[in-house]
Amino acid sequence: MRTLDGSRRSLSICAAFALAVLVTSSASADGVAPGAATPEQKKEAMDHFLVGKQAFESRNWEKSIAELRASLGIVDSPNARLELARALRDSGALGEAWTEYGQVIDDATKLAATEERYSKTADAATSERTDVEAKLSFLIVTVVNAPPDAVLKVGGRVVPHDQWRTPVIAMPGAVDVVLADLWYWGGLHNNIALDILCTASGIDVGMHSSSEFGIGWAAMIHTACAMPHLKLAMDNMNLHLRDDIIVGGKIVPVGGEVAPPEGPGLGIEVDEEKLRQYTALATSDAVVDRVLNPAAADSERPGWYPEMPAW
Repeated sequence: MRTLDGSRRSLSICAAFALAVLVTSSASADGVAPGAATPEQKKEAMDHFLVGKQAFESRNWEKSIAELRASLGIVDSPNARLELARALRDSGALGEAWTEYGQVIDDATKLAATEERYSKTADAATSERTDVEAKLSFLIVTVVNAPPDAVLKVGGRVVPHDQWRTPVIAMPGAVDVVLADLWYWGGLHNNIALDILCTASGIDVGMHSSSEFGIGWAAMIHTACAMPHLKLAMDNMNLHLRDDIIVGGKIVPVGGEVAPPEGPGLGIEVDEEKLRQYTALATSDAVVDRVLNPAAADSERPGWYPEMPAW
């Protein structure tokens, strides 16, 4: 399942330890700066550059990329890197291309302070990077309470620690199902609009649950009934609760179906006594939330600890 959003897509995750799916940046070249290159280095780099350009024109992306990287390994030229970014882009490696374009912009902008010709290189890279960016998704992963030896992987690749709180490239894919959610999507009306939008796009819709109490569960049921294209079974984490704060107790599906509560508004009434009871319990020292506190064991299953806290 994948998320669908606007022009620059991002997903923010907060977890004690997370393994996600993403693409990391490519390795930088070790060549000398253009101004520090010897005539021999310039010639050798140019030879690789010209072969790479010729391979590019022949659409031999693998050879083009290899030769351009060889050139950059000798002289770290923004112009050679721009051609590398283009080869990566046209080969379909958009994530790596986006990263290389960023390096071109940084390097060319610095060199343009003394050599005006690099201004055009920076401008070209900026424009082309914007076009590539529109085809990418960006994943923002926030990891809290991670042990020193924690490893974060996206798309099977290790993400350096200094990139854990910055947008990381994630190649978008086909959207199979979009999860409706009263909280994430901004209320009842927005979820109904989402149902209409997904139907027009030929995308299935599901509905997410977050262990809500009866108030939220009732709102989900009413909203789902107003979404005619919601054909997948909706989530119901409310079933895992032992009790609820609404009069009459939990709203329980029967035979895989659940009817919207009848009555004014959401059709439910808050049990004020239970609300006071559970509010006092939640704010006292008598309870320790083992879901939010990984250090707390499951009292009903000795020796069991949650692997990840709630999001």
